[in-house]
Amino acid sequence: MQDPHTAEQQYYFCQGLLANGSPMINPETGWSTRVWLAGDPVTGEGWIYSDLLSPLDVRNGHSTGPFTMAPGDTQDIILGIVVGMGADNLGSITAMRFYDQFAQKLYDNNFGPLPAPPQPMVTAHALDSTIVLDWDLTAAAYEQDGYTFEGYTVWQGESLEGPWVKLKTFDLKNGITEIWDYQYSSDLGALIEMPVIKGSDEGLANTITITHDVFTGRRLINGTPYYFAVTSYAYNPDDMPRAYECSKAGFEVVPHAPVLDMEFTQDVGSELDAVLSGPQLTPTWGKAVVVDPGQLTGHEYRVDFTESGGEYFWDLTDVTTGEVKLTDQTNFSGDDFYNVVDGARFIVRGILPSEYGWDDSKGSYGEGWDSSGDRWITGFYWGGHALFGGMDTGEEFWGSTGVGPADYVNTRVDFWTAGSHTADPVAHPWSNASTYLRPGYGFNGVGVFPGAAYDVEDEATPRRLNVCFVEYDAVDAFWDPIVGQREYLFIMLSDYLEDPSTLYNDDNNGLDADALFAMWVSQRGSMTYADFSLYMYVMHPLVVGENCLTFDTDGWAPVKSKAVAKDRLDDISVFPNPYMVMNQLERLGADQFVTFTNLPADKCALRIFTLNGEQVAAIEHGNGTPFERWDLCNQHGFSVASGMYFVHISTDYGTRTLKLAVINRGKPVQ
Repeated sequence: MQDPHTAEQQYYFCQGLLANGSPMINPETGWSTRVWLAGDPVTGEGWIYSDLLSPLDVRNGHSTGPFTMAPGDTQDIILGIVVGMGADNLGSITAMRFYDQFAQKLYDNNFGPLPAPPQPMVTAHALDSTIVLDWDLTAAAYEQDGYTFEGYTVWQGESLEGPWVKLKTFDLKNGITEIWDYQYSSDLGALIEMPVIKGSDEGLANTITITHDVFTGRRLINGTPYYFAVTSYAYNPDDMPRAYECSKAGFEVVPHAPVLDMEFTQDVGSELDAVLSGPQLTPTWGKAVVVDPGQLTGHEYRVDFTESGGEYFWDLTDVTTGEVKLTDQTNFSGDDFYNVVDGARFIVRGILPSEYGWDDSKGSYGEGWDSSGDRWITGFYWGGHALFGGMDTGEEFWGSTGVGPADYVNTRVDFWTAGSHTADPVAHPWSNASTYLRPGYGFNGVGVFPGAAYDVEDEATPRRLNVCFVEYDAVDAFWDPIVGQREYLFIMLSDYLEDPSTLYNDDNNGLDADALFAMWVSQRGSMTYADFSLYMYVMHPLVVGENCLTFDTDGWAPVKSKAVAKDRLDDISVFPNPYMVMNQLERLGADQFVTFTNLPADKCALRIFTLNGEQVAAIEHGNGTPFERWDLCNQHGFSVASGMYFVHISTDYGTRTLKLAVINRGKPVQ
């Protein structure tokens, strides 16, 4: 092929034809093609440059279109140049193809932001040899172009620009740990699938407490700047790349002790349990966890619950000021993923009405279920939650509709032998019960259950409950699962009646009514009748408008006093001391300084003198921090001479005198 020399030849070339308008023929396939050398040089497949008989002077032309344009029309053409650098020419092609995927994605997205979740908004809490970071929860709701939020990563850098080392990843507890993706390996000259993000699958959190420098392994040093970033990332297992992570926005944090006249009353991680008002909630609770002792207010806070469209929310109000701090919060899990307010995370663990039922935190089922006691019944498995599949709520067994989420109560069922009942029928009562005959389950009169059931929400004053049961092949008006089969037992919500037929009959079938629990049991091995009790513990969901949580943080606020300041005057110091030509915190060649620390937040005066009493510099401190810098210059802006200096510090709480040694390199005159 030759360069086109005429407009006609150029027109043919733009269509992928030869100069005379005839089609190009791929020598590998014998078929016509519009693309010259259309093979893959990396794999060696197809028509490639090495198929040419000898090296040629090669130029490439590219065309796009066709376009239908009227006179005066314009057409924008977007050109992308993708570069890849590998170990050799073929490795560079592989790298270029890899990077081209991102260029194509950028174009397909109309040069808008690629589907990375938003940058977390981080708040840094600088404490005594400790740094606590917390960030907002916005990124957790991210979902775009098939990518969904997966987690956060916390980084420490050597500077604001890095290099960066990962401190911790907090990711969703969803079975996704390592995310593998293809990366170009310059050493191998190929794309290699490798882990790009390593999660823990331990659940989300939005705070981290840092006490050690990852680069030195030593405890954080007050007055030293440290650099951090928090990123969020999203995952799509069916796209390339599989993960997008937002950029690192580095920030600086300098840990420090409280200002001179301030004393914290709480430590990071201290907890305060909430006080519950309204109906009993189990296992619902709230707690405040300290993140920054310096921001605590000592106020009273209240959590109120709301419902809208079947969804439940909670709001946090500062009762002391009346300010609403948080609204429409939806996290009821009790995990570590809660907003920080006034120096604390307010954590709410709530059982929603949709989560009512057995409280397994009390044990597998409750009390009395262990194999070592006198329990002579066992469950006949039908898929129930308790008693080896033989017992569950009435709703799960028969579809009872007369019990709502708020109606379930902790319940005890006593089973008494004939001997115990005869000896003391008051202490060992039997219960009259409405019975129903299988099949058909029609009302069959009143029978006897050898025991009694109780609502034990208040253990001191239990409320006796009605029971019903079914008879099948041994119709004797007496509940006995050893003698009879399918003698289902139902524990009802209603108060006990001596004549339960007035409530439970054919008109109000007890099997479809307010059954709290239902059990289908049989004889346990060779064991026979004995006295024993079963407890059924349930969760108590919140009741909107009646339940609230109160946090009284009185005594939590930091204490500011002259007495504290006087006790800490000796903490005032200066670093580095001695100053030896340079300070590792100095970033620019012209910078020189020492730092005074543990100063009061309010005004104090620093005077620097030579050994013969000549004042060389004066500093008025009042920047609200415990730090103040001296640039090692006198009052005229010139570098002081090397030597010993006295520093006299005058505060409202007393004075402090320091000795400072300086070996000065001299500050260039600007």
